[in-house]
Amino acid sequence: VDYSQKADACRRESRLRGEGHAYFCMGVIHDNLKEFGKAIIQYEKFVEICSQIDDTFGEALAHNCLGISLYMKAMRSEEKKELISKAIQSHGKHRELGDIRGKFIAHTNIGILYDFLGDMGQSIKHHESALKFSIKLGDGLLQATAVGHLGLAGCTHKDYQSARACMERHLELVTHMGDDAAREEALLHLGYISKMQSDSKAAATYYQQALESAKASQNSKNVSIAKVQIGIIMGNAMMQEHMAEICASFGV
Repeated sequence: VDYSQKADACRRESRLRGEGHAYFCMGVIHDNLKEFGKAIIQYEKFVEICSQIDDTFGEALAHNCLGISLYMKAMRSEEKKELISKAIQSHGKHRELGDIRGKFIAHTNIGILYDFLGDMGQSIKHHESALKFSIKLGDGLLQATAVGHLGLAGCTHKDYQSARACMERHLELVTHMGDDAAREEALLHLGYISKMQSDSKAAATYYQQALESAKASQNSKNVSIAKVQIGIIMGNAMMQEHMAEICASFGV
């Protein structure tokens, strides 16, 4: 299907909904080809059409797609902050127009964008809002996603107590859902958080569980990460024991 010709034909016949659909399809095609600048142009046209015909659902969808394309373009551009700022505005419009699930998605995306900008206060605020909407929906997967993001934000913010509580809840949820890959990642994160809290025993336990999971899933990268971290923890423990013996021999 030549969506450019379809858009032209619909425009000549004043079929705005069909024209908007063509722009949306072109945006998706350009996204898939990683032509994010071209995708942005098409999504902006789709936004304009949806606004004209009072298609709230379509406009919410358009802003979500536009925000994602702006973010993807930012990752390949020197004008990162400007593009990220525009992406936040687009996801903000999605938040205003979307239903409860849409608001969850919008808050999650905004939280991720603020995390990228290093504004952890705003990032945590939006991930907390996403969690509230996920609870309203009663969706375990969305709750797991929200508390997982809060855990990661807590790590970045060096609030390890909050990060651990969130990541433990994330682990509980993904384990209950049988998501082995997410469970494995959660165990690695909890190993790191526990290590940063100087809780070597818990860190070793989490990393050991992650190692067993990674071996079962044949994830060589995670096997390596877990093995290295267990080695570091064991090495530090042996060094502490050795230093304690030296101090004891001198009566310290």
